[in-house]
Amino acid sequence: MFIAELYFSASILFFGMFAFFFIAFHKTHNRFVFAYSLCFLAMFLFAFSSSVPELLTNDLRILAIANVFSNFFIFCLIFACFQVQLIVTNHFFKKNFVLFNILLGILTLITIYLQANHLSSPEVGAFAIIWHLYPPVMWILTGIGVIYGAFWCYLFGKAALLIEEKELKRRITSFSINGVLYGAAAFCLFTQESVTGQIIALSLFGIGGLLSASVFLLPYVFKFFEKPKAITT
Repeated sequence: MFIAELYFSASILFFGMFAFFFIAFHKTHNRFVFAYSLCFLAMFLFAFSSSVPELLTNDLRILAIANVFSNFFIFCLIFACFQVQLIVTNHFFKKNFVLFNILLGILTLITIYLQANHLSSPEVGAFAIIWHLYPPVMWILTGIGVIYGAFWCYLFGKAALLIEEKELKRRITSFSINGVLYGAAAFCLFTQESVTGQIIALSLFGIGGLLSASVFLLPYVFKFFEKPKAITT
């Protein structure tokens, strides 16, 4: 299945991003970097559970369980994103952090219960096995993805406006752009239950991941190619 192979390729990319930020955390002991690495770990688990079972078996019962787990990992991604914003965001978010987690936990349980009890037979095509989401589940996942993407964009965009140091400002701005990319990816993934929608969603997730890594890597790349300064006596 083409889409399963695409998801598996995305899982390798997301795992690489997780490893990159996790190693960066060990070198810097920066809590923000660690929290961001957890976002890519959740994205890896989502892509992995959406691909490997389909590549290994045709048993629809196993694939149905994997589908429910992949939806669960979407919520794990949001929980990980909460940890990122808890570190850098304003007092309002920190004050209501526990409430946000409780609400998201309730939505997670409701979504998993609804999807598990209303899982219909998938549409088996030449390129993919498409699992049609139960309509309330589709709108819950779409709403959370789009709203949270906009929220992510707003918070990091606002933080970038207050920063004067150019390199840090560039990094925070890239995270703000990621909010737009991830929100659009969620919309395509959950509302367009088609091969095209999944390709677009995975592409947007991948671009967001590469953008995040590039703003950390580019300064070191430029530094590597810098000409050594002449030593003056």
